Amino acid sequence: MLQDLGKTYDMRTVVGQCQELTKFIYKHAYALTLRRKFINRIELIRPTQTRFATYVFTIKNIVKQRTPFKHMLSSNEWAAYPHDHKRKSFVVVDIIFNNEFEESCGKLLKISVPLEKSL
Repeated sequence: MLQDLGKTYDMRTVVGQCQELTKFIYKHAYALTLRRKFINRIELIRPTQTRFATYVFTIKNIVKQRTPFKHMLSSNEWAAYPHDHKRKSFVVVDIIFNNEFEESCGKLLKISVPLEKSL
């Protein structure tokens, strides 16, 4: 059942956006340092028993930390981000400030958290 839910278009879109966000942050030391400064060292990703549960955990953490992310992406430190990664950083900003992303995450969590708890 969880695998079928993971194959829906909305789920794939949200998971894809979360993956873009987490890959960018964890691959770039400057972004990772800023994230840890603004989000108090809370990790976004934690491996779990199933891939679906890992996605749900990551989405939960991104939603929980959305306000600190917005503060980070609006900060002077972020504006000083090195230019060679500037284009990729715009994708991260678009994801976090996109209201549709927040709504999709909320819908996905309403569906998946009860399913995850029943396992």
